[in-house]
Amino acid sequence: MMFPGEYYLTSRYNSNIATFLIYLAKYWGTIIIFYEIFLGDLISNTASFYCINLLLYFSIYDYFCCINDNEPGAVTQREGKIVSLSCTLFYVTLFSCLGLFFYGLNFSYTMGVCLLITIIFYIHNELSEKFRVITYFLLYFLKPFLFFHDINVFLSIVIFSSLYAFSYIPFYFIKKFALQWPNIFLKTIFSGIFLKIFFLLCFIPFYPKLTYLLICQILFTILDFVSNKRFSSHVKM
Repeated sequence: MMFPGEYYLTSRYNSNIATFLIYLAKYWGTIIIFYEIFLGDLISNTASFYCINLLLYFSIYDYFCCINDNEPGAVTQREGKIVSLSCTLFYVTLFSCLGLFFYGLNFSYTMGVCLLITIIFYIHNELSEKFRVITYFLLYFLKPFLFFHDINVFLSIVIFSSLYAFSYIPFYFIKKFALQWPNIFLKTIFSGIFLKIFFLLCFIPFYPKLTYLLICQILFTILDFVSNKRFSSHVKM
């Protein structure tokens, strides 16, 4: 029985735990910091709250990633152990019950978001490659809502999620349509990190605390780059 996130670790990061942890810090850490900035109260926002949310999320995401990776003619070929439906249902039930027991109504939002992610990922896997750009955007748009629990910050989350999701679209679009970047300049300015930095710089004058997100993105992107370089060198040796 695979643990939630294990398939993602093995198929996307070749079981390199250090690189996987950097990914968690860069992607999910940024979202958590955003919530802390706009909520200001560590809601039941304990480490356990975030952990249970992510464990439920990865229980579902692993399963659909496995289906996506093993479909005939997949553009990106990845290898990993098969994630069974029974294992997925077990973990979804377990972490849903734990979340509701410890966090009550706050966790029901997480369950609703995970249900939407399940539906959209199912549709995503049923579509042809070139139509998946829309569902890909929707998946990335929904992910930040995993920790949502306060209606007062709904608009802020919508804006953040939209821009955060859009940052990943240009490269995904190029890959799915088998295109090539015309030059390194366009490839750079439409990269995920460049777009995220650009969007943050636009809002920092109004919300200075977003500087923390900017620093987080830059720092962990550098660590991610160094880690990937070292891992690649090790593989070659």
